[in-house]
Amino acid sequence: KLFSLERLRWTGETPFEMYAIRAREDGFDVAFTEQVDPATVNPSAFTIQNFTYVYHHNYGSPVVDIKSNAVQSAEVLPDGKTVRLTFASLRPSYIYEVRVNSVRAKNGTRLLHDYGYYTLNKVPGGGGETVDAGSIDGEVKSAKRPTEMPADWNGEVDTDLALTTAPGMKFKQTYLTVAPGARVRLTFNNPDDMQHNFVLTAGKLGDRVGKAAAALGIQGQAQDHIPDTDAVLYHTQLVEPGTEDIIYFTAPTKPGIYEYVCTVPGHYQVMRGILKVG
Repeated sequence: KLFSLERLRWTGETPFEMYAIRAREDGFDVAFTEQVDPATVNPSAFTIQNFTYVYHHNYGSPVVDIKSNAVQSAEVLPDGKTVRLTFASLRPSYIYEVRVNSVRAKNGTRLLHDYGYYTLNKVPGGGGETVDAGSIDGEVKSAKRPTEMPADWNGEVDTDLALTTAPGMKFKQTYLTVAPGARVRLTFNNPDDMQHNFVLTAGKLGDRVGKAAAALGIQGQAQDHIPDTDAVLYHTQLVEPGTEDIIYFTAPTKPGIYEYVCTVPGHYQVMRGILKVG
């Protein structure tokens, strides 16, 4: 059925995965499902970041206050399956992302999934930083999100574009047209129950931009899932359910097809459309 997970069937095989993450006073013990190859274990094989959320009633609380944790040491314990990571400055009540960059099993198998998350409610032993996340301004400033009409337009636009979301991670309008060099006002309305954005690419580049946004990881939400690339021409902010965003831009002067996508992770593959210039 639409939007449902109906059944999982286990193959009977145990993949090489992170099995558990356990907190210690000065780091984590990361346990794997199989014995690891000690030659692939070193501090640079692990990337750790911690963050929290701005909690509110809307879907998709933004990630904020992201900090990296430099791994000081990585040691394989006697069971051969557990790696002890040592790093400083644990923060209670923060979520930790643990990414594994190059660790292999003894038989050379790669990890099926290379990252996991651990919510550190309390630092063992009672240590840790005292944290005050402070006030957060969630609006992303970007030259590619022009929210004010340029003064030399004298209050007039050539084309008003209206774009609306539809259930199932879709744009209701998947084909838009403008004249080359037109002065455009685009109103992006989101009546859906989750966050979305509009990203206009510099051609048939929806897949490239979507993959670049996904690669931002937890940094993505702080950037409205907008990758820093010339493949992005213009974009809205991350639009909350029941709200809208309006941007002003000059259409490309070169006639052709310009794809637009939503770059919230996982959305770009189905949530896309075409702006035809010509």
